Amino acid sequence: MKLTKEQYVLDFRDHSDSCKKCSNPIWYPHTLIIADANSVKYVNSTFLTSKKVGNAEYQLNVCYECLAKEFPEITNKNSSKLFNTCSKYVKYAFCVNDEDFLLQKKKHAISLSALVKKYGEDEGMSRWKNYCELQRVTNSFEYKNKKLGWSGDDFSKFNKSRAVTKDNLVLKYGEEEGLTRWSKYVDRQKYTKSLEYFISKYGKEHGSELYAKVNKSKALTLDNYINKHGEALGLQLFEERVLNKDQFFSKISQSFFDELNLAISKYGLSTYYHNKNGEFGKILKLINRYCKVDFFVKEINLAIEYYGDYWHANPQFYKEHDILYSNKKAKDIWQSDLDRTSALLEEHKIETLIVWQRDDIQDRPTKIKEITNEIERKIRKNSKD
Repeated sequence: MKLTKEQYVLDFRDHSDSCKKCSNPIWYPHTLIIADANSVKYVNSTFLTSKKVGNAEYQLNVCYECLAKEFPEITNKNSSKLFNTCSKYVKYAFCVNDEDFLLQKKKHAISLSALVKKYGEDEGMSRWKNYCELQRVTNSFEYKNKKLGWSGDDFSKFNKSRAVTKDNLVLKYGEEEGLTRWSKYVDRQKYTKSLEYFISKYGKEHGSELYAKVNKSKALTLDNYINKHGEALGLQLFEERVLNKDQFFSKISQSFFDELNLAISKYGLSTYYHNKNGEFGKILKLINRYCKVDFFVKEINLAIEYYGDYWHANPQFYKEHDILYSNKKAKDIWQSDLDRTSALLEEHKIETLIVWQRDDIQDRPTKIKEITNEIERKIRKNSKD
């Protein structure tokens, strides 16, 4: 009796391997059954599908339904082309181990150097730019919305699901395996950001130079903010970052400024310091910094800095080559302070008075009187001008 195509399909499913995820027969939509009275031929028969990945041969272990549960987007793809490249679909469906998968990806990765090697510099560069543009477009919300009908929430969930996080790895591989993979990932990230890694990859001299260059480019400096966001937005974002950053204030400095502020209150001046209304700050392009001054008098453009004896290396106690915090020499601390006050004066016409912690402790009333007299002098000078 001649079997129908449907009967051959059932026979095929009965003989196919079981899915490692759900235990159902492995079946994919593109499998074709060609049958006649005497024979049956399975085209693209999935239970026979194997793939060489890295150094090993892998058999298909996951059915289409389970693959679609893991990657819903495949329902919009041609099922016969799902495994044409070494993709995340191949890794999941064939249960490929990490080492072989990474080896295969590296071998066939689309990179600028690979394209230049294959097509020459001009053609390779052109193909690379086209590839980057395609990636930018296909990973955008506009593309996902138009192509897949995704909402903003869908797009956000998609991006979060792709991130290498502890929660995502535990969700994907289970708690034990997920935590193991997370630990390895963290260790790898630490190593690839270390000087040791750069030296092992590029040699001692060039590796050390690259390491310093990379760290400099990642530093939260004014220059880097401007390079990344443009001058106007860069200045704004950098200033916001500094203003929101926790600052250290000594109690003794704030008690000094409380008394000073009271002593000069009769002049009706606008003053700024931490205990009162927050510190006054300015961008200093000359030294690539945002500078907050300890105490500021707006009407006379005067800054007053309270220098802790240790943190600013009081010359009464320290010599130029003495080593203090963060392995800094006293002379370097002095130079940094000088650069700061000089930039304030040159860029913003702000003069700076220094109050040393030692002088305050020895005779605060005299020190406050000295500063009050200087403020009075500047007020008189401004009124004449």
